[in-house]
Amino acid sequence: WEFPQGSKEHEPDATPEQVAAEELFEETGLTAASTVKLGKLFQAYGYANQSVHVFLATELTQGETAPEAEEAGLVSRSFSREECDELMSDGSISDLATVAAFQLFDRYMKVHG
Repeated sequence: WEFPQGSKEHEPDATPEQVAAEELFEETGLTAASTVKLGKLFQAYGYANQSVHVFLATELTQGETAPEAEEAGLVSRSFSREECDELMSDGSISDLATVAAFQLFDRYMKVHG
């Protein structure tokens, strides 16, 4: 499992916020009324320049998914935080960006609760 993520190489002027909103909708059908940027991560700092912007999406509205062709068959579902912790412990969640995003979320929640 992993958080929704992607890029828009064909839209070089798209902001990280726009990309995040589009990927969230395409992969889950969710639209967020509010987003907060939690941070920017580099997947292999010093080796590659690919980065990941992490957002917390809230005030969600469910709609129909709109996956791109290469995302056909994508499975999306919600998990409790406790389930996510268990899935990280057993290796079912092992995507680097997703695991790191949990750390950014935890840090945000300590401050903004």
